[in-house]
Amino acid sequence: MSRQGLRVGATGSMAESEVQALIEGSMPSAPLLHRLAPVLGLHVQDLFVLASILVPEELAPLDPAAGASARSIVFDAARLPIERVHQLRQLVQALPQEERTKPVQSLRPCDPGPGAFLLGMLNNRNLARYYTAEAVYIGTRGETYLSEVDVQYALARSSRRLTPDMFAGLANVLGVSVTGLADLTGFDLPPRIFAEPTLPAIVAELLWDVRRLTSDQAWHVAKVTRSMLEEEG
Repeated sequence: MSRQGLRVGATGSMAESEVQALIEGSMPSAPLLHRLAPVLGLHVQDLFVLASILVPEELAPLDPAAGASARSIVFDAARLPIERVHQLRQLVQALPQEERTKPVQSLRPCDPGPGAFLLGMLNNRNLARYYTAEAVYIGTRGETYLSEVDVQYALARSSRRLTPDMFAGLANVLGVSVTGLADLTGFDLPPRIFAEPTLPAIVAELLWDVRRLTSDQAWHVAKVTRSMLEEEG
């Protein structure tokens, strides 16, 4: 089902007819995406993005305003010992699930290429609109600094501007293998070795957990994360 994205490789126990239909470009159903997600080791929300299908409201992030705190949490958590990140995940998971009070904000990138797929996946984590450059910075452990305008242009308007280092940094923040994400999105990754992951997988998992929080809840977690970092010295 390429549609420029979601190139299917190993599909485990999926029916052969389903796999063939995807390869031939048929529009997948939501139940099929739910079955395919664990096979590919991806969140089903990201499969909706890769299939160029709008993420259902019930699967979208709870509060778009939580993005600022989500970015801060990931930035600080990336410098914490793994056991402290586990504590943060436990804190997030223990917070009550609030009702949605704000409408889901969908994205309509101009260029339906690898950059658009990355932008949609970042949107699933509340990082699509204002924090893409910081996501690259975090994902490359501070080795790649770009302006927000440059990253947004590369993602939303011209995938030709999407560099391998930028792609690898975003893959690390998304918690997906660089080579695997290149295959899924159709990005032309050059034949050189990327150190992966440069960001602990648990940090990407923490970012995913935070997507269900309100802005107030995420702000609280950001304060706790910063306190932990200060305690570590």
